[in-house]
Amino acid sequence: MSDEDITLTAGDAEVTVAPGNGGRVGSLRVGGVELLRQGEKFGCFPMVPWCGRIREGRFLDGAVVRQMPLNSPPHAIHGTTRDGAWKTARTTPTDAVITYDLVAPWPHPGRVTQAFALTDDAFTLTTSVETYGDSFPAQIGWHPWFNRNLGTGEDVRLDFAPACRRSAARTTSPPASASTRAPAPGTTASGCPTESTSPSPGPGHWS
Repeated sequence: MSDEDITLTAGDAEVTVAPGNGGRVGSLRVGGVELLRQGEKFGCFPMVPWCGRIREGRFLDGAVVRQMPLNSPPHAIHGTTRDGAWKTARTTPTDAVITYDLVAPWPHPGRVTQAFALTDDAFTLTTSVETYGDSFPAQIGWHPWFNRNLGTGEDVRLDFAPACRRSAARTTSPPASASTRAPAPGTTASGCPTESTSPSPGPGHWS
């Protein structure tokens, strides 16, 4: 299927997923209020196959030293999938599944899957990374850019509880998920899972 943008709607909530722009959630609106910072590099993007930063882009993979591109010199940050085009596997008016096959410079073959489900009172994201060959090191997470406030002068509060499981049939390092009711202005929100439990600093860089 194509990598064109996907729009999910339920009640007064609307979500836009952009498979062609790193598999990110490009927009999350409730009652006409945009909760995510807008822009090609913003929204809420997946961090796979690592989160945060790899110092100088090097890590030890068994007995082998791996070198990742320094996309934020002098470090490599937030994985590789945010720079690639994902493919749509399934979509309905309220849910979607997209996939990405890991390629160089990541040295291990594997597949990443993201699932999005929207109801009139929750937005749930689930992601997984898997390989059918040898096991490999991998991390997953999301990097949300939330708007600092919704025009009320009050910050948005982020709460989330990632859940993980492993499969005996294949090496799997996920899934993480969060369910959130995107709020009306001035209320509390649960955010996408990410690498940190610190409150979002809003429009400033969060890495």
